[in-house]
Amino acid sequence: MTEIKTIAFFNNKGGVGKTTLACNFASWISRKKGKKVVVIDCDPQANATQLSLSNDQWDEIYENIRQSRLETLLHVFQEIIEGNSDIRTDYKLHNAERFEYDVLAAHPNLASIEDRLSSSWTEFQGRIPGGAYRTAWLRRLCKSLEENHNYDYAIIDMGPSLGALNRSILISCDAFITPVEPSLFSQYALLNIGTWVTDIITEYNRSRSDLIAKHDDIDFTGTLPEVLPLTKGWLGYTIQQYLVKKYKEEQKVKSYEYYKTKIAESSKQLLNLLPLDEPRGEIGTIPYMFSMAPRAQAVHAPIERLVPADGLIGGQAKQRDKYAQQLEIVFKEAYARIEILQERY
Repeated sequence: MTEIKTIAFFNNKGGVGKTTLACNFASWISRKKGKKVVVIDCDPQANATQLSLSNDQWDEIYENIRQSRLETLLHVFQEIIEGNSDIRTDYKLHNAERFEYDVLAAHPNLASIEDRLSSSWTEFQGRIPGGAYRTAWLRRLCKSLEENHNYDYAIIDMGPSLGALNRSILISCDAFITPVEPSLFSQYALLNIGTWVTDIITEYNRSRSDLIAKHDDIDFTGTLPEVLPLTKGWLGYTIQQYLVKKYKEEQKVKSYEYYKTKIAESSKQLLNLLPLDEPRGEIGTIPYMFSMAPRAQAVHAPIERLVPADGLIGGQAKQRDKYAQQLEIVFKEAYARIEILQERY
């Protein structure tokens, strides 16, 4: 592992609260652990950017379409887009004041990099060094973020796909977390991710071996680690709580417990990638936060830092504290798993 810890939030199914969780976790690490954090928004929908930054910052980044490339992650890829193998390191970072971290903003045209990264993966498989360098773009970016800006953590919000961009992210990050909801489609998502990631690891190992054998005069140490962190880089899944019904006491809907069990079964292949001695995939439960999450998005703040001036009324302050406590339980467990991961490398 590099000194900077690179943690991605990934599910190929959308609508599971991935961005809210990633940004609140990044803010928690910054505020509670005293770490310097950057959020890299790799989702073309730019939800993490919109959640984190103010409306004025959003307008400043995207109002001028031509200028927006220079203000976002898309600029990092400019050399690759032009057919070269390097990345740009004169990227622009934006401060998310209330979250207390910085943001490398997404761009809607990030999807255009898919074809270039797909062909780069094919070149890597064909023992072409340029393909390997382009595939490992994130490793070089994080090295730059560490050396030039002294970040301790890079939290990555990934888009919901099993495409080339996401493959390149997983190859270069230290670990990833999978937020899920208790549903049939989350079962499919975990099964698909397990198979996809396992295939990536297998193909990476073969391609790296072939590339080094053919180009033994080139040092790929900083680009292609012998042991891919992804091999033990799944930290587990968080599960979104269903809306509960109130009678004499709160009761979870029956299907929640049913799917919770099914999700655990569907994660069996991914359990092989856990850095834990005990194969325990579930990190914790994310509370159903009713209107609190949309309110946080509207004012660009983490749940824990919402105040009456943000529109909290009545008993919502107590509800905020309850949600923050529940989130902290999950965040502490996720952070503990990251520390275990550090001990192993």
